[in-house]
Amino acid sequence: MRKMRGLALKIAAGYLIFTFLISAALGLSFYVVAKNYLVVQARAALRQDAQSLAQVLSGLPLEREAIEPVLFRWLATRPAERFFRSYYVVLDAGGRVVATNLEERFPPGSILPEGESPREARPPRAKARKTFLEHEFVLATAPIFPGGKVIMFSRQIALQAVRRDFLLVLFESLAWTVPLALLAAWLLARHIARPLVLLRERIHRVARREFDDPQEVHTGDEIEDLWRDFNLMVQRLAEYDRAQRLFLQNASHELKAPLMNIQGYAEGIRDGVFKGEEAAAGLEVIAGECQRLKKLVEEIIYLSRMETPGEAFHFEDLDLAALVRQAAETLQPLARERGVSLEVHAPPRVPVRGDREKLLRLVMNLAENALRYAKSRVQFEVGVHPGAVSLVCRDDGEGFLPQEIPRIFERFYKGPRGSTGLGLAIVRAVAEGHGGSVEARNSPQGGAELEVCLPRPEGR
Repeated sequence: MRKMRGLALKIAAGYLIFTFLISAALGLSFYVVAKNYLVVQARAALRQDAQSLAQVLSGLPLEREAIEPVLFRWLATRPAERFFRSYYVVLDAGGRVVATNLEERFPPGSILPEGESPREARPPRAKARKTFLEHEFVLATAPIFPGGKVIMFSRQIALQAVRRDFLLVLFESLAWTVPLALLAAWLLARHIARPLVLLRERIHRVARREFDDPQEVHTGDEIEDLWRDFNLMVQRLAEYDRAQRLFLQNASHELKAPLMNIQGYAEGIRDGVFKGEEAAAGLEVIAGECQRLKKLVEEIIYLSRMETPGEAFHFEDLDLAALVRQAAETLQPLARERGVSLEVHAPPRVPVRGDREKLLRLVMNLAENALRYAKSRVQFEVGVHPGAVSLVCRDDGEGFLPQEIPRIFERFYKGPRGSTGLGLAIVRAVAEGHGGSVEARNSPQGGAELEVCLPRPEGR
């Protein structure tokens, strides 16, 4: 649990740091961008107001008594103040102040020399103190027909105050957002960590070989996929564990019977129970059971090697048709002894990529199994298909019972005339080791039919 809590804290801390960095970057970006934005917006608004007032005053004599009523009406119809305070100065053709809403700074009658910027102008009676025009400001002008002009301006410091106010509002909102984001991050981290805690507990149970019913986790994301794959792995581990236990039980049973026969006859011969011909027959039984034990142990070892991860396959270019003919020729004496014909139907050459010894073992096991149940004929048929080659072994025996087919390739599963119960299990292991498959079925013409499919080498 401690590690899972650590994961939750790491996720929450990472989320908080990320939120802080984004907030800092957003605040800095806002502070830099807002300055230019406010100046541009202020200049546009001042220009619009200056043009509007100049249009209203055009054609009027630029005298205070004449324009004050017009200014009053213009101010009354003017939209409410924007996010900054603005001021106006009306100048006549000589640059004399006619009217202003900042009379203490620009007394009517004072002169702004023509051609000078407002920054350079010095209104009368303002020399003893710092004037407005000595501050940074934003301004816009508009001419009045037939002469004069309107100056609209606003202090830069006012715009900076607006910017600080906006920034303060931003940080106040972040002060509420960050704790909520932290809470959401903590809940999200717990939501992510909880399935991992359950997975860790499940892993410990599996390590104790407790393959109980799989626990489902529904998160709708990769963690759910991880759980699904883990449950699949546990299911296969449970199947493998059951198979191993069954293998040990079956191996013990298969080894016990011949050992008991050997022990019984050996003790009988030793104690004089069997004499003469009986003793000779007993020795034959002992020799036969020893041979049976040897074959059983060899096949157990061989199958264990085949099912061991990393078992080496020595692949080379082979002719499957020639391999089948070689196995058939080897088993011809056994086939004649049982009165069964062993036939091979194959093209002249069927190229495959495989391990010669293992593929030969596969063919021999198929043939030996078919010879036990065939009445008069065992047939091999080799075929070439797009991307694959097939090897079909069929006999004219009684075929498989329906309940037998799913278990044909299980280790130690034996039919009525089975030998060790490992032959077809080895066939499946060899086929799968070559990237192929094997299938058991009953032939439409009667008898059993086993088909092995192997990958076909590219370009052949």
